[in-house]
Amino acid sequence: MTAINLPPKLSNESEKDNQIFLSYCLLGGDHSISKLAKKSVGKAGGSEKRLYELSSQFQWCDQVKNYDAAIAEFTGEVLAEQVGKDVVSSGQAR
Repeated sequence: MTAINLPPKLSNESEKDNQIFLSYCLLGGDHSISKLAKKSVGKAGGSEKRLYELSSQFQWCDQVKNYDAAIAEFTGEVLAEQVGKDVVSSGQAR
């Protein structure tokens, strides 16, 4: 089974900026700068303008697509494995 790794920190990205990006990834399939800004209110990096700058600078859209694809692949593998177990346990396997 494939393991899911969070996207690595880019060489030109600060640790803080990477943590903000990881928060963006963990919003789930409904990634949104506005949502992240609301979630980050009062925290460093939480202004919507700053988040858009980071997103552009570090290509968050491309990075999060790869992360979401890995999640989808993993989910498919888990479901396929579970279906296989269900079929075997119900005696329907040939």
